[in-house]
Amino acid sequence: MAPVRRVKRHGKIRWKVDVRAHGTGRRFFETKDDALRWLQSFEPETGLAEEAWSNLPVLERAKVIAIWREIELAGLTVPEVWRTYKELVGVVKPQPLGKAIEALIESKRSANKRAPYLKNLRGMLNQFAQGREELSIAAIRTADIEAWLTEHATTPGYRHTWINRLSTLFSFAKRQEWIVQNPCDRVERVVIERKRPQILTVDQAKTCATTIRDEFPVALGWLALALFCGLRPEEAEKLQWSDIDLAKGIVKVDAAASKVRWRRLVYCTPCAIKWLAKAKSLDASLPIPRQTRRRALALMSAKLGFPSWPKDILRHTCASMLMATWEDEGKVAASLGNSPAILHAHYRELVTKAEAKRFWTLLP
Repeated sequence: MAPVRRVKRHGKIRWKVDVRAHGTGRRFFETKDDALRWLQSFEPETGLAEEAWSNLPVLERAKVIAIWREIELAGLTVPEVWRTYKELVGVVKPQPLGKAIEALIESKRSANKRAPYLKNLRGMLNQFAQGREELSIAAIRTADIEAWLTEHATTPGYRHTWINRLSTLFSFAKRQEWIVQNPCDRVERVVIERKRPQILTVDQAKTCATTIRDEFPVALGWLALALFCGLRPEEAEKLQWSDIDLAKGIVKVDAAASKVRWRRLVYCTPCAIKWLAKAKSLDASLPIPRQTRRRALALMSAKLGFPSWPKDILRHTCASMLMATWEDEGKVAASLGNSPAILHAHYRELVTKAEAKRFWTLLP
């Protein structure tokens, strides 16, 4: 049996077991009993260790000895080095990329994330994983992500979105201990230049309203909510006529319909009330299916000569007109479900008071 000796190490009393004859090195323990117990468990295994050593190719044995000598010269042992490595770097659980994505989606679903977000997240991540679904997520490096973004994310805005989606996946994987570090943390971030929101002119707004009134009245309630009340298009399509009190001029946006999941009251202008009343008299539908909204947007795009419908242009138009009319960021923010800071940054001074006054005189 290898000797057990009492030594002083790093200023502390320790018990050393020297098993270098077996190619293992030295072990240090706080008590003699600990050293003896380890040694007793070690001795029966030395035969297996010697057999494994003898089966190693000569070059591999040379590498092991060189590394072992470096460790010994540093006053450490192989188990100490391995334990420190695991603490600093971590040893991760293998998880295929495809299964990691499915686990993330299920986690988000359990967290009550909405179906459109889950569909978008799954679609983007599956696109990234295509052809490497069985590859361990721990094998994905920053360079892999950079190369993929260079090929697929061709605009700054698209690259920004992709980085956020991928970072969501790898942050989740890190919490599950499938990876040690999020490779997106070292991806160069994109600076997005925020352009002023695109809004409709008063004449364009009139064209949209009269077109839907005359040619597609089933969607007029939705249009009135989006253009004259400032609801988000997705919010407007979910509302029912029971959510609208024409007598009081109030629209109730329930938390389930709101993008930010806050219940709020929208106080309508006289113009908005008249358009909503007209929509109701024409038997406009509320709520409306997504396909109806798309048909309405396609019809208005054709009338205005837009190659595609600008995102949220109806809401942006209403917000700008309200800012010029009310001159109260807090009031407009409460109605739209935005923060005053966002309104100040994006909608202040986009239109004149004269333009806003003309806008609110657009009646059905």
